[in-house]
Amino acid sequence: MNKFLIKNNGFTLIEFIISQFLCLLIIAALINLFLWCKSQQEEIYQFHKIINTQRFLRYYFNRQVSHSGIIGCGKSSETISIQNHTEYSIDLKHALSIFTDANNNNILQIWFAAEKGEPIKLMPSKNEIIMQQKTRFKPKEVIMISDCNNAEIAIVQNIQNNLISLEKPLTKIFVEPAQVYHFKYDQYFIKNTKRKNQQKIYLMALYKKSINTAPNELIEGVESMQLNIRKTSLGSLIYFKFKLTTNLKKLINENYNLILSTS
Repeated sequence: MNKFLIKNNGFTLIEFIISQFLCLLIIAALINLFLWCKSQQEEIYQFHKIINTQRFLRYYFNRQVSHSGIIGCGKSSETISIQNHTEYSIDLKHALSIFTDANNNNILQIWFAAEKGEPIKLMPSKNEIIMQQKTRFKPKEVIMISDCNNAEIAIVQNIQNNLISLEKPLTKIFVEPAQVYHFKYDQYFIKNTKRKNQQKIYLMALYKKSINTAPNELIEGVESMQLNIRKTSLGSLIYFKFKLTTNLKKLINENYNLILSTS
């Protein structure tokens, strides 16, 4: 009888165990690498989020602060007499003012006339304005009428094509080249968003409140806002101090200081 030798080409038990152990080591290394990359990605995202928040605050408040007190014709409220015919309590002597809330955060209040006005054609009476063309204003909106020497704030009662009816009569009859502007009266403050981050901590955000509107969230991650105004020979300087944070697992806090001029 011929005997044949059969050679086994498979793994032995020891070889199989060693190969499985090496595979587990490789998988563990890949998992650690993935987790490290994910952690690095989160940190980079947080960094960019802080930078973007800083850019937003600088751009947004630079625009709002520079417009404070502007009342048509490029003139400041300091050179024009203003009358208020609304039920809103408006500090007309200070176009930019600061208050403090219960959490010791500052509230910034700014008012100004919107950049683009609509020209007046004539006023048949002190509570009616005929515009040169069909107006974009709506009932209940707060408007400012200015002729570069005087300005008055009123509330729109009704609109019919190019005729604006006011809730209360003005002090004077305005003529050309007087214009009608949207009146901006905004408050900026810090408020709890009622949302939680990955650490189960409530997120804070910067909010804006305008006349006749509910508070609107501008940007999250602003924990606090401290303000200070100083008078200089070149105008007023407003100092902002923000505490910024992120909503990711690794909490990052960053202080951001900003100095803007009202002139």
